[in-house]
Amino acid sequence: MERWVREYARQMRVRLRRAASGNRIAADRFARAKSRAALRGLRKERPRQLEKDVLISRYRPSPILDALVPQRRQRWVDIMRRDQLLHPNSIEVHNFSFLTHPNETLAALKKIGEFESRELRAVINFRDPHCLDAGSFLVLAEVWPRMAPVFVGGHMARSIQRVLSATGVSRNNRMRMRGVPGDGKEQGEKVADVWPFPLQRRRPALSSRSATVHLDPQAREIACGRFCDAVDDWLGVPEIDQQLTFEGKGWLASIIGELLDNAERHSQPGSNDGDWSTTAFMVRRTIDGKAVLKCYIAFLSVGRSFADSLEDAASDVRESLKEYVDRHAGCGLSPASLATVYALQDTITCDPAAREARSGGTGLQDVLTFVHALAGDGPASADSRVTIVSGKTCIALTSDYIPGARRGEKQPRLQWCNKDNTSESPPDRAVVCDLVERFAGTLVSVAFTLDPEYLAATVEIDEHANDRS
Repeated sequence: MERWVREYARQMRVRLRRAASGNRIAADRFARAKSRAALRGLRKERPRQLEKDVLISRYRPSPILDALVPQRRQRWVDIMRRDQLLHPNSIEVHNFSFLTHPNETLAALKKIGEFESRELRAVINFRDPHCLDAGSFLVLAEVWPRMAPVFVGGHMARSIQRVLSATGVSRNNRMRMRGVPGDGKEQGEKVADVWPFPLQRRRPALSSRSATVHLDPQAREIACGRFCDAVDDWLGVPEIDQQLTFEGKGWLASIIGELLDNAERHSQPGSNDGDWSTTAFMVRRTIDGKAVLKCYIAFLSVGRSFADSLEDAASDVRESLKEYVDRHAGCGLSPASLATVYALQDTITCDPAAREARSGGTGLQDVLTFVHALAGDGPASADSRVTIVSGKTCIALTSDYIPGARRGEKQPRLQWCNKDNTSESPPDRAVVCDLVERFAGTLVSVAFTLDPEYLAATVEIDEHANDRS
């Protein structure tokens, strides 16, 4: 304990020296005096038995938490000044899903950030019976390493534990999944009834020291290959017994590559060095006595929202966007939310070079096409969802809005989020909403059910088509 008390005092001296201005000798004398006084006080407070990682914790910036918790840095209480309670306070988390409850999920993340700023010990109880969204836990995995380790367990359904263990989120967060036998084994190993695409992330934004950063092997290329392998595993289960074709893998890799490339190029202002993270899983569940295969996918970039990024778009895009926003100024949605709807359309990109070359800007529509290709339009597709949370906007697309539509062959795909699918009408307020809190980045979260009968029928059609050719 003595060693960690001294380490705490050392860090205190460093902070005081950095914060001081003026005479360096006087600043050093002041820092030493304050740290000695703190040491004397700490030695009198022997009842505190703190692990070293808790004791040496300090404020760490997190764009997502800093946006959710106003003045988080100023509100962050030094560990040794926090109250030691006999029974830790707890957070009750319900409906932890951006797919269905975006405001409630942001409120839960905000409360977690507030507790991390002031509590010495706290508990989080996740009360949902299943993992309802890959996106909510992907965001939690993003912010967790930036928080002090003050959370000491809580309730979590075993089905959620299996997902977090299989995807590697539990290892990323240093959570022990006691309901999963052998938890802690290598990431990606099989967990019963869970087929994971383990958590993938690029290095932190702006951290590259390579002079050839865009020539080096890119993490997104590795992630694309692993995602194709994961979808192949999903289709290879006995109920379906299919696999991706070579062309299918190429198409799928291009979709994922476009999303991750956009995150790198546009999430940080004035830089092509943004970051991203992604994960996915398929889980077999029993619903109404029938086994179903539920798929969840999420992509996260931290930094600018879609609306922010469009400020750098080509002049013709910005002019068209202004016309669209002005047309629907009285519809009850913010200009940022209208701009996010505008960004859904094919060929809309904030990269002027890509706009001039008539390339780019298809990533989101490609995701909708991918979901429709696997989920189809039969009864099982009714629960298909694609939710986009970006800045203070949420777009929640259900099966009625998946995929986008073309006006003619080779025309861009459009999804204006209204029944007529036209830019002349405002978005449906049941589909697009302004969020209570601001999300510092963009999350694309996907959910759908694989229907073995539909997938078998598509194979038969393809085989017959091949016979005719």
